[in-house]
Amino acid sequence: MITDLLIADHQAGTDFFSLAGNSVLPARAERAGQLDFFRTLWTRHRAALDRAVFPVLLQGAAHDDLVVALRGYLDAVDTHLDRLSRDPDYGAAAPDDWLTDFERLKDAFDAAAEAETTDLIPLILNSLRPDQVAAMTREAVARRAEPPAGATDAADA
Repeated sequence: MITDLLIADHQAGTDFFSLAGNSVLPARAERAGQLDFFRTLWTRHRAALDRAVFPVLLQGAAHDDLVVALRGYLDAVDTHLDRLSRDPDYGAAAPDDWLTDFERLKDAFDAAAEAETTDLIPLILNSLRPDQVAAMTREAVARRAEPPAGATDAADA
């Protein structure tokens, strides 16, 4: 079910921040692989919402405000993730800047996950028809099967 996928993403994100937050180095060097994992997780999570969940919610005007609010949270995560990922050497000269941006990313993720948990998931469970939930789930699963944008197949290299 789509709600299970969303909750699993929230848990994976929380686990990422627990592991990456305990890294010895406060800059990208040690966290690069972990950050790449989170970027893939986040890209797939966002695609599930943008392509599977939001279109169903926008079929009726009653949920427009919720979609706008959720997109604001998602955009905030994108902004902070892009800052941390923009340059492999970012944070080498000023590790405190990287750590500050990392904490901002964590805060943005926590806010997005909280909004989804308190507003979106109950709406899906309590207000949408089973066929709508099933369609969301099928679409989200299909999106997860796609490689993330920018990924290349090893055979193509």
